[in-house]
Amino acid sequence: MTGPTTDAYGLGGHMGGAPGTVPLDGLRSFLAALFEAAGYRSPDAELVADSLSDADARGIASHGTIRTRVYIDRARHGLVDVAAVPAVSGSGPCATVDARNAPGHVAALAGMRTAVERARRHGIGAAGVHSSNHCGTLATSCARSPAPGWCASPRRTDPR
Repeated sequence: MTGPTTDAYGLGGHMGGAPGTVPLDGLRSFLAALFEAAGYRSPDAELVADSLSDADARGIASHGTIRTRVYIDRARHGLVDVAAVPAVSGSGPCATVDARNAPGHVAALAGMRTAVERARRHGIGAAGVHSSNHCGTLATSCARSPAPGWCASPRRTDPR
Protein backbone atom coordinates (compact mmCIF):
# COMPACT_ATOMS: atom_id res chain seq x y z
CA MET A 1 0.00 0.00 0.00
CA THR A 2 1.32 3.44 -0.81
CA GLY A 3 0.44 6.85 0.50
CA PRO A 4 0.94 8.64 3.77
CA THR A 5 -0.64 7.52 7.03
CA THR A 6 -0.55 8.92 10.52
CA ASP A 7 1.49 6.90 12.96
CA ALA A 8 1.02 6.80 16.73
CA TYR A 9 3.17 9.90 17.11
CA GLY A 10 1.39 12.00 14.50
CA LEU A 11 4.51 12.11 12.37
CA GLY A 12 3.10 10.56 9.23
CA GLY A 13 5.03 8.09 7.17
CA HIS A 14 4.14 5.06 5.09
CA MET A 15 2.67 1.71 6.00
CA GLY A 16 5.53 -0.31 7.37
CA GLY A 17 7.43 2.94 8.04
CA ALA A 18 10.05 3.46 10.69
CA PRO A 19 10.60 0.64 13.17
CA GLY A 20 8.50 1.06 16.28
CA THR A 21 5.68 3.03 14.67
CA VAL A 22 2.14 1.82 14.21
CA PRO A 23 -0.61 3.52 12.20
CA LEU A 24 -2.83 5.30 14.73
CA ASP A 25 -6.11 3.87 13.38
CA GLY A 26 -4.65 0.37 13.50
CA LEU A 27 -3.51 0.89 17.07
CA ARG A 28 -6.97 2.09 18.12
CA SER A 29 -8.67 -0.89 16.48
CA PHE A 30 -6.23 -3.35 18.04
CA LEU A 31 -6.64 -1.86 21.52
CA ALA A 32 -10.44 -1.79 21.24
CA ALA A 33 -10.42 -5.49 20.27
CA LEU A 34 -8.25 -6.29 23.31
CA PHE A 35 -10.61 -4.45 25.65
CA GLU A 36 -13.67 -6.10 24.13
CA ALA A 37 -12.02 -9.51 24.58
CA ALA A 38 -11.53 -8.59 28.25
CA GLY A 39 -15.27 -7.93 28.60
CA TYR A 40 -15.63 -4.20 27.93
CA ARG A 41 -18.75 -3.13 26.04
CA SER A 42 -17.86 -2.05 22.51
CA PRO A 43 -18.37 1.74 23.01
CA ASP A 44 -16.39 1.64 26.26
CA ALA A 45 -13.60 -0.37 24.62
CA GLU A 46 -13.41 2.23 21.86
CA LEU A 47 -13.38 5.09 24.40
CA VAL A 48 -10.45 3.58 26.33
CA ALA A 49 -8.60 2.70 23.11
CA ASP A 50 -9.03 6.29 21.88
CA SER A 51 -7.72 7.67 25.16
CA LEU A 52 -4.64 5.45 25.32
CA SER A 53 -3.68 5.91 21.68
CA ASP A 54 -4.30 9.67 21.93
CA ALA A 55 -2.02 9.88 24.97
CA ASP A 56 0.76 8.10 23.07
CA ALA A 57 0.24 10.31 20.02
CA ARG A 58 0.58 13.40 22.23
CA GLY A 59 3.73 12.06 23.91
CA ILE A 60 2.13 11.21 27.27
CA ALA A 61 3.39 7.63 27.42
CA SER A 62 2.59 7.25 31.13
CA HIS A 63 -1.13 7.39 30.27
CA GLY A 64 -0.91 5.64 26.90
CA THR A 65 -0.77 2.06 25.69
CA ILE A 66 1.58 1.16 28.53
CA ARG A 67 -1.59 1.01 30.71
CA THR A 68 -3.28 -1.64 28.52
CA ARG A 69 -2.11 -4.65 30.52
CA VAL A 70 -3.05 -3.04 33.85
CA TYR A 71 -6.56 -2.16 32.64
CA ILE A 72 -7.14 -5.65 31.21
CA ASP A 73 -5.73 -7.43 34.28
CA ARG A 74 -7.91 -5.32 36.58
CA ALA A 75 -10.98 -6.19 34.50
CA ARG A 76 -10.18 -9.91 34.40
CA HIS A 77 -9.66 -10.02 38.18
CA GLY A 78 -12.91 -8.17 38.91
CA LEU A 79 -11.16 -5.08 40.27
CA VAL A 80 -13.02 -2.95 37.68
CA ASP A 81 -16.64 -3.58 36.72
CA VAL A 82 -16.60 -3.26 32.94
CA ALA A 83 -20.39 -3.68 32.83
CA ALA A 84 -21.11 -0.91 35.36
CA VAL A 85 -23.36 1.95 34.30
CA PRO A 86 -22.73 5.16 36.29
CA ALA A 87 -25.73 6.55 38.19
CA VAL A 88 -26.47 10.27 38.47
CA SER A 89 -28.09 11.94 41.49
CA GLY A 90 -28.65 15.50 42.68
CA SER A 91 -30.66 18.42 41.48
CA GLY A 92 -29.98 21.90 40.19
CA PRO A 93 -26.62 22.69 38.61
CA CYS A 94 -24.68 20.19 40.76
CA ALA A 95 -24.75 16.43 40.41
CA THR A 96 -23.03 13.39 41.82
CA VAL A 97 -22.05 10.50 39.57
CA ASP A 98 -21.61 7.14 41.28
CA ALA A 99 -19.38 5.33 38.81
CA ARG A 100 -20.12 1.97 40.46
CA ASN A 101 -16.51 0.88 39.90
CA ALA A 102 -16.74 1.44 36.14
CA PRO A 103 -13.60 1.99 34.09
CA GLY A 104 -12.33 5.49 34.81
CA HIS A 105 -12.70 6.70 31.23
CA VAL A 106 -16.38 5.71 31.28
CA ALA A 107 -16.87 7.47 34.62
CA ALA A 108 -15.08 10.64 33.47
CA LEU A 109 -17.19 10.84 30.32
CA ALA A 110 -20.38 10.35 32.37
CA GLY A 111 -19.25 13.22 34.62
CA MET A 112 -18.52 15.48 31.64
CA ARG A 113 -21.85 14.74 29.99
CA THR A 114 -23.72 15.27 33.25
CA ALA A 115 -22.01 18.61 33.92
CA VAL A 116 -22.81 19.81 30.38
CA GLU A 117 -26.44 18.71 30.67
CA ARG A 118 -26.73 20.63 33.96
CA ALA A 119 -25.04 23.69 32.46
CA ARG A 120 -27.48 23.72 29.56
CA ARG A 121 -30.39 23.71 32.01
CA HIS A 122 -29.01 26.05 34.68
CA GLY A 123 -26.31 28.17 33.01
CA ILE A 124 -23.54 26.39 34.96
CA GLY A 125 -22.97 22.76 35.79
CA ALA A 126 -20.74 20.62 37.97
CA ALA A 127 -20.51 16.90 38.52
CA GLY A 128 -18.50 15.06 41.15
CA VAL A 129 -17.60 11.48 40.23
CA HIS A 130 -16.84 8.82 42.83
CA SER A 131 -16.22 5.06 42.98
CA SER A 132 -14.21 5.14 39.77
CA ASN A 133 -10.84 3.95 38.50
CA HIS A 134 -7.85 5.38 36.64
CA CYS A 135 -9.27 7.69 33.98
CA GLY A 136 -6.31 8.47 31.78
CA THR A 137 -5.46 11.97 30.63
CA LEU A 138 -9.03 13.35 30.84
CA ALA A 139 -8.46 14.93 27.42
CA THR A 140 -10.60 12.22 25.85
CA SER A 141 -13.59 13.23 27.98
CA CYS A 142 -13.15 16.87 27.01
CA ALA A 143 -12.76 15.99 23.33
CA ARG A 144 -16.01 13.99 23.46
CA SER A 145 -17.91 16.71 25.25
CA PRO A 146 -21.38 17.23 23.79
CA ALA A 147 -20.76 20.98 23.98
CA PRO A 148 -17.68 21.92 21.95
CA GLY A 149 -16.43 25.39 22.78
CA TRP A 150 -17.60 25.30 26.37
CA CYS A 151 -15.17 25.66 29.24
CA ALA A 152 -14.35 22.44 31.06
CA SER A 153 -12.09 21.92 34.03
CA PRO A 154 -11.91 18.22 34.90
CA ARG A 155 -10.14 17.17 38.09
CA ARG A 156 -9.16 13.82 39.55
CA THR A 157 -8.49 12.65 43.11
CA ASP A 158 -8.16 9.26 44.79
CA PRO A 159 -10.74 6.69 43.68
CA ARG A 160 -12.28 6.33 47.16
